[in-house]
Amino acid sequence: MTPALRPLTALFLALAAAQPATASEGTICLQEQLTALGFTPGPADGKIGPATRSALAAYHAEKDVVADRKLDAFTSLVFCRELGLATPSLSRHWPAFGRRLRIEVAGAPDNDLRTDLLFEASAALTKVETLFGVELAAPVDIVIGSNGAEIADRAAPLTESPAASVRRIAKRLCQDAPNYGIASTHLPGVILFCHRPSSVYRGGFSPRDLRNQLGRMLA
Repeated sequence: MTPALRPLTALFLALAAAQPATASEGTICLQEQLTALGFTPGPADGKIGPATRSALAAYHAEKDVVADRKLDAFTSLVFCRELGLATPSLSRHWPAFGRRLRIEVAGAPDNDLRTDLLFEASAALTKVETLFGVELAAPVDIVIGSNGAEIADRAAPLTESPAASVRRIAKRLCQDAPNYGIASTHLPGVILFCHRPSSVYRGGFSPRDLRNQLGRMLA
């Protein structure tokens, strides 16, 4: 692998491991797909019950497939993606359909910073999809802010990590943010950015700093 491909490979692995923004999104997707195929998973309510499990088992039996994982709130996205790949028309039920990125704003970060972050992340995602020929079933979720507690509140529903761990990581992230710059990290399913309240975007740090921080974190 060439040095130029290594950062994109790391980015692909990070994005491919992302979970849905909420656990129920993957389940709703799966329920809608199974219904479209003529199975009876029950209502598309995001809740996994006997009907949803039976419908998925019936689908696997029809396709003569043995599932390599149990169905739960988070693995439902994996099944959702697999069904969409097997029957392309079902990919319209993917949570990422029509919305590849979602940015949650915690507090009041600079609007230009939010816009540039969306642009940079979108460009990186396009490169990944083009290079590897893949589409992600779930949007890439990003939380940006300047207060650890507010970032944690926004990020907790987006990851399977325990809420206490999310709070601890977000607090440390903001404590470690440089005086003139931005700090970043990621949890399963969500990318976090924090900058100090006194840090002025474009006046104190530039779009290049943002781009480099995103690249270092994902690599």
